[in-house]
Amino acid sequence: YLAGALEDPQSAMVAISGGEREHDTHALVGDLASYSFIKSEASLCILEAAGFNLHEVTTNTLNESYIYRTMMEHTKGPKLVYLPSDRLDRVENFMINHTFLFDCLYTDANISAELLERYRQCVNVIVLDADKRS
Repeated sequence: YLAGALEDPQSAMVAISGGEREHDTHALVGDLASYSFIKSEASLCILEAAGFNLHEVTTNTLNESYIYRTMMEHTKGPKLVYLPSDRLDRVENFMINHTFLFDCLYTDANISAELLERYRQCVNVIVLDADKRS
């Protein structure tokens, strides 16, 4: 899915923003991070979330939710979200965006069959196989 998201994966450029480092989450936040994303357009957005349900994707801090939302607004291509299966079907403090705005959910193989079936009705779900990780 990732390779297909980019027209030419060989010429892909990855941008990492600077900013203040959030103490609890280690996320880069603040004015410098915001400015970095506002002044750019991405072809792919990958986020790690703290909570996910059928209605919203959430994070633990307000600063992080703002940066993630800004990243999504400045992405013309797919928007992917990753989180471990134990964070599924729960909501944390601050909403990043609505679930239907994400193109794909990546999670681990511990997701229940019930949740997998329910989430596949609203978003493409990719289950990462622990045996295939290097």
